[in-house]
Amino acid sequence: MNYKIEGFFDICCQEGLSGSQGVVIPWQNVQHLMLREDVIQAVADGKFHIYSIKHVKEALELFMDLDSKKMDKAIIKKLEHFIKIAREYRKET
Repeated sequence: MNYKIEGFFDICCQEGLSGSQGVVIPWQNVQHLMLREDVIQAVADGKFHIYSIKHVKEALELFMDLDSKKMDKAIIKKLEHFIKIAREYRKET
């Protein structure tokens, strides 16, 4: 886990740290992290982020910038749209 985070951090540094880059890891792994000092400093400075999550839904909230209730509503709305299209298609055939 450490070398994957550090490897991604190195790539971000080569491209230029923007403050928006980071990684998502399972919360159980946080206690086992042994990261280089430059990674730790970048996290402390807010230039790189390490998000620990307990459920994949938390990652989706981060990536989509939506809380879970809004995300659920958006998913249900999209599914209802597809159901409507499928019903209309069945009527035509």
